[in-house]
Amino acid sequence: MISTPNRSTGLRLVFGFWFLISTPVFAATVVYDYTVGTAVPDGSIVGWSDTRAVSGLTGVIQAVEVSLNITGGYNGDLFAQLVHDSGYSVLLNRVGRRAGDGTGYADGGLNVVLADDHTSSGDIHTYRRVLFGNDTTSLGGPLSGRWSTDARTTDPALVIDTDSRTASLADFIGLDPNGNWTLFVADMDSGGQSTMQSWGLTLITAAVPESRTATLFFVSLSAVLLRRRRHS
Repeated sequence: MISTPNRSTGLRLVFGFWFLISTPVFAATVVYDYTVGTAVPDGSIVGWSDTRAVSGLTGVIQAVEVSLNITGGYNGDLFAQLVHDSGYSVLLNRVGRRAGDGTGYADGGLNVVLADDHTSSGDIHTYRRVLFGNDTTSLGGPLSGRWSTDARTTDPALVIDTDSRTASLADFIGLDPNGNWTLFVADMDSGGQSTMQSWGLTLITAAVPESRTATLFFVSLSAVLLRRRRHS
């Protein structure tokens, strides 16, 4: 007797496909904190850098967060970037600089987490505008909270708030987390002394799904379809 395709076969195929695509991928979060306590050279493009090696992690990067604890100086003087492998992110680029104001915000100090996701308060370049609705109200202390990166790659001597933001932390997604991570900070204008107290990395990684899982699924699917074709 020749069997015919039935509804249950189709349901099994749908369930198999749903199971494949809905199987969660294991994710891990690792936090690194680095105590520094070093003055950033004032008014020098040479700046200061710190390279840290990460090893022993598996999978690829899904997200990156960076903490910065900087005291003193003027926030509007600072340029900061993070480099790893082929990834590059501009963390700070003369916050507050805009048309008509070439010095940026004069608040002193940052104790922030930079995360380019929905949990951030907004663009750190315009944090006064986010907090107070204007660019002229001073903080009266260091900036704190979660903010998205400046991400502007414009020359720090020319950058303004309307420049495109193209170098966020998303640039690290998909890379191997292992290897050197380098933070660079420069105080681009003289006056005031900024000190890098500490910084940190939060790396969220996920395992790469094994290709054989998908291969087995499609082999099984092909076999079922071939069987149905022979009996049709």
